[in-house]
Amino acid sequence: MVGVPLSRGCQTCRKRKIKCDETHPKCTRCKKSGLLCLGYKSRLKFMDEGPKLQKKPRQPQRLVRQDVPRTLPSSASENLSLQLCQTFRSDLPAVKNLRSFTKTYFVNDLPRHVGLSTACDLAMKALCLAHSTLLSSCGDSFVRSRIQYGLALTELQHCLADSRLARTTGTLCATMILGIIEQLLHADFRASIRHAGGAARLIEVIGISHFDDPFAYGMFHAFQGAIVVESILYQRGCFLDSPLWRGVCERTQTPFSALFSLLSQFPEFLSALRDLKEKSSDAEEDRIRLREKIVRLRNDLLIWRFDPAYTELFHTISHHAEGFLEKSIIYTSSKSLSLLITYSAMMILINAALLVLSGVEAFDHRAENLVLARQICQSYENSRKFLPVGSVAIDFSFRAAYLVSDSEQRGWIAEKLCKMQSSLCRWQDDQTIVVELDSCFDYLAY
Repeated sequence: MVGVPLSRGCQTCRKRKIKCDETHPKCTRCKKSGLLCLGYKSRLKFMDEGPKLQKKPRQPQRLVRQDVPRTLPSSASENLSLQLCQTFRSDLPAVKNLRSFTKTYFVNDLPRHVGLSTACDLAMKALCLAHSTLLSSCGDSFVRSRIQYGLALTELQHCLADSRLARTTGTLCATMILGIIEQLLHADFRASIRHAGGAARLIEVIGISHFDDPFAYGMFHAFQGAIVVESILYQRGCFLDSPLWRGVCERTQTPFSALFSLLSQFPEFLSALRDLKEKSSDAEEDRIRLREKIVRLRNDLLIWRFDPAYTELFHTISHHAEGFLEKSIIYTSSKSLSLLITYSAMMILINAALLVLSGVEAFDHRAENLVLARQICQSYENSRKFLPVGSVAIDFSFRAAYLVSDSEQRGWIAEKLCKMQSSLCRWQDDQTIVVELDSCFDYLAY
């Protein structure tokens, strides 16, 4: 007795007794009709093949290479969707709730996008295992999540090598998920930033029209900040500063999008500053023009910071603390903490750039930088309650604060950055961190 498939159409089309186009994961006919596609389920009809086999001599079997399926089988897809729904439970505390990891809620839509691509499905499995590690702090769970992460990364590399697959939503989604896993497991800050750089190049290649889709736009919005930070760290212009992409950035009116729409200009200014430092003194006109642009950006940031619409979000409370910091700053949420310490870090870098360009302390930028650096450090205790949420913002802000701090505060920053690393994944010792901090923004030293 052998099983012979009765039909390969989706369950909805079979019930309606119409021909299905068999598009996976959901058929096009159901989409056009506005119906819920119930997916595909294999049904077998058992037939007695004995008489037929007796008439033919038995042939030796040939092994045929089978390609890896591009989507999960139906039962596996349903199982992964259930795992993702469990992972994104809303009853978890904020520090262990994955909904807190992005500024938009594209992660909530992941269960509905199982089967988008093999790379995406493997990345979703890795995300579930990484979240399990966060909940249990189990070494075995960590090892399994890293193995699954490696499988997803390998499949993603195959997709990126294919010009057609590289431009799909599934490939972009897999890239975004792996970036979240890097934050989730307290991995190397540089690794998270490299993921953001890869996502930036992928987004730029895919093009603006792709982000009319709400799910794709949610991914873009979630990584907008990391893309700008990556451009600043590597001192290269950010494509989000172009007029067309700026329109995409401003499509959602939030404090987050408003901040990074402004800051998308800054990487280009830093790149120009680096070039000017290598030129002779006859580039004075270029220095003046660049200084004027940076001053305008600084004024726009001040307007953003003190916008009356954000007063409640940016409300903070100060508590007394032991040690040289004297106090600790308490924020209303992880979102407000990430926004305000990022603002402080960017203002430090802007003030430093102005001091390098002018050599004078207009607006007392040097003194303001000391205050901003102290505020970032005073935010550390409150930030620990949200970790690993906001870890990239905290790490980046500490690097900016280190630039303008005295030796005592620099030692404290290096110690805290080392402590922020997961006990399951320690990637740097104290001395390595100090060397990296010394070189991070050395071109802005004044």
